[in-house]
Amino acid sequence: MIPIRKPDNGIYNTIPLASGLSIVQSTTPIRSTTPIPNAVDSSNCDDAWNPNSATPRVQRPVHWLDQDKIQSTRLKLYVSQKPNDVLEFKGVFGDNAQVRDRRETKMVPLDDLYPVRPTANGDLVTTIAGPMAGVALKVREYRPEGCVVRQPGKVLKKHETDPIIPTAELVQIFPYIR
Repeated sequence: MIPIRKPDNGIYNTIPLASGLSIVQSTTPIRSTTPIPNAVDSSNCDDAWNPNSATPRVQRPVHWLDQDKIQSTRLKLYVSQKPNDVLEFKGVFGDNAQVRDRRETKMVPLDDLYPVRPTANGDLVTTIAGPMAGVALKVREYRPEGCVVRQPGKVLKKHETDPIIPTAELVQIFPYIR
């Protein structure tokens, strides 16, 4: 602890240091030239930015399409009003997804899009979440409750078996273009 001497004349304090030197410190208050900022008028601010707000904006949960792993995957989707029209997923932009409908590219709200589920053996699929999201898989055995899938080109070892993934967690994908 550094002892501070009482001011001799009321203007300066000296602070002795361990090295034998001392620092001279003024006891007169320093006046700042920078004015104190006025309180922010929060009447024009959005509640999400107002820290005093009792009702800040709630962030929406992450939609299953808004994952980095599946952004470059050509997913098959449909809109609830037209379940027979298959759309190709292109990407997420805010609360909308860019999809291709035949030759037309359009924006559709995320909440209106649903995944096309596998329906038969040989369908190309990926999972909508988890470590296999965005990985191309092929349905080996279709079952309504869960499908046996395998990654094309992968050879299983003796002790390995093909995983069974619930059908509700799978979405069909378009074949990759080579």
